[in-house]
Amino acid sequence: MRSGYITCERGGNNHLSPLNQWKPVTSENAHSLVAAIWSEAKRLGVADRVRVLQSGKLSDLTKFSSGMLVINSTSAFSALHHHVPVLVLGDAIFRHSSVVTVGNGADSIKAFMKCREAKPPQNITAFINAVKAKALLPGDFYALSAQSETARNVVATVERIVGESAGTGITRK
Repeated sequence: MRSGYITCERGGNNHLSPLNQWKPVTSENAHSLVAAIWSEAKRLGVADRVRVLQSGKLSDLTKFSSGMLVINSTSAFSALHHHVPVLVLGDAIFRHSSVVTVGNGADSIKAFMKCREAKPPQNITAFINAVKAKALLPGDFYALSAQSETARNVVATVERIVGESAGTGITRK
């Protein structure tokens, strides 16, 4: 039984320890966006199964979710990594029906909340590998041991792009 990020709970079970560390945002202390989420969830008849959270580790939450609804958030990559079904409502790099459920409104949300299925793992793996090959640089900003490599890769990429756009190469001092 999973629970999580604007997701449908199965059986109402909330005892999973990583999720107990998350602090729910209630309609009493929420800003206007969260209030709008609650309003729409009530209108759709799923408010008892929706959780809007304000803190915690996304990876812990995602691992225990039965699904994730996003507009265009990169948090969907975490869901894809953990083979959690994703409903995408906005324009996003991952808005492909072979990778996520593509939606466009209230009916899409209702259908997704009733029945969520992760797409085939081979589709997701191929998509993530393609994104990594085209859009990511080697390195890690969080691991101290990898920060120097990351900085070198970022600088080299910026120099290459700037040099190409100016029509001349940039040489480092």
